[in-house]
This record gives sequence, C-alpha cells and structure tokens, in this order.
Amino acid sequence: MRWTIVNAIFFTLGLFFWFSPLSKQLALRRLNDQDKWKATSVYLPLLDRLDIPKTTFTSNSTFYDHEPLPILRVPTGPEADAEWDRIGGSTKARPIVVSSAEIHRIGKDPSKAVKIPEKFGYGSDAYIAWTEVFHLLHCVDILRQHVYSDHYGSGHGGESHLDHHSHASHCLEVLAESIKCSGSVDPILFVWVEGAGMPSPEFANKHLCRDFETVLEYVNKNGIPKEVFNEMKEPPPGYVPIPEFDI
Repeated sequence: MRWTIVNAIFFTLGLFFWFSPLSKQLALRRLNDQDKWKATSVYLPLLDRLDIPKTTFTSNSTFYDHEPLPILRVPTGPEADAEWDRIGGSTKARPIVVSSAEIHRIGKDPSKAVKIPEKFGYGSDAYIAWTEVFHLLHCVDILRQHVYSDHYGSGHGGESHLDHHSHASHCLEVLAESIKCSGSVDPILFVWVEGAGMPSPEFANKHLCRDFETVLEYVNKNGIPKEVFNEMKEPPPGYVPIPEFDI
C-alpha cells in the first residue's frame, strides 16, 4: 500500500512537470538551431540539406541619412547595383533543384512544376524552385528602382509601363504579406530628439536571424546555372500551361 501511494505521488509530480512551462523550456533548450527552424516553419527542403546557423545583428536604421551611407541606402550607382545583384535583387541568385517527393511535402502538384530535362544531368526527378528570400529581395530592389525611376527608367528589364506598375503592385503585396506573416513583435522604444517636439521612435534593435550569407553561398554553389534556366523555353508535350493572368 505504501509503495502504491509513493508511486502515485511520483506519477502525479511527473505529470505536473510534463505539462509545466519548465518542461517546455527544457525541451526547447535541447533542440538545436536547425530543429528550431523546422519547428517554426512549414516543410522547407533546404532545411534538410543545409544547417543554417543563427546570427544576430543590430539595425542602424536611422530615419535621416548620415555619411557614410550603408550600402543598401545608397540610392543609385555601380556599388549599390553590385550589392543588390550580390544578394539576389536582380534575380541572379540561382534556383535550386527539388524532387517530386519534396514538392508533395510542400503541398503542391509536381505535374504542374517545371521539370529539368534529363540532358542537363540532374536526373529524372529534378524540378526548379526559387528560394523565397531572394524573391523578396528582388521585390525590394524593384521598389527601389521604382523610387529612383529618374535613374533606372520606368520599366524593369524592358517591361511595358503596365507591366512595370503590375510588377511593383505585386511586390508591395508580397512584401506586406511576408511581413505580416513573420509578425515581428520586437519593441521599438521612443527617445527624445532635439527639436522634434514629441517622442521619436529609435529603430536600432537587435535581431535574431537565419544567417543569410550561408543560404546565399549554398544556392550559388548548388543552384542551377543561368545557362540551364535560359535554355528551357517551351513546356514538354502534354503540359497544360497556366493562363497568363493566373500566375
């Protein structure tokens, strides 16, 4: 009888610990960074291939420009364009190869995805995928060029006036939805600024991030060369293209 009572006490304590916040905190501490990325994402093929370290940085996003300008605030010019090209803004970041099984796992239909012809050496189960961070950066770059249209012109890559505005509108929506999805709840403090006449937000916040340079290096080394992408001009026989305005 005594051992039954003791066992019941330990069982109750075990249940209490299992469902307590302390148990959850200890479980989280046992996860490595890669498992934490997976736990906070839908299925992402890249996370099965690449260990992405976490990194921290403190933004220096002052409201007014100060010299020297951070490279991403430089309006135009060769250095600014080179950096946007480097980080994928010009869509130069390579697409990666995914399998039909991976496409199924992200909830899509492989029969509607572009398959890489076997002649390019990627096998019989290879499809093209763009890593979304580079699409988002491309969209920021499109809006940057839109702001400085007096320098870049009114069309991206020879786009018509209508397509240029549709492109910018698409990018505004994509960026807004992405920001809403990530839903940063970092606190932005207010400070007193000389002559402002009211509290002013101070934007220098510390952020925890996936290491972007690791992802960039991976796609540059393992992605599909531009020459392969550019050779694919027409769908294979039997493929039903998506209507132009449904994409």
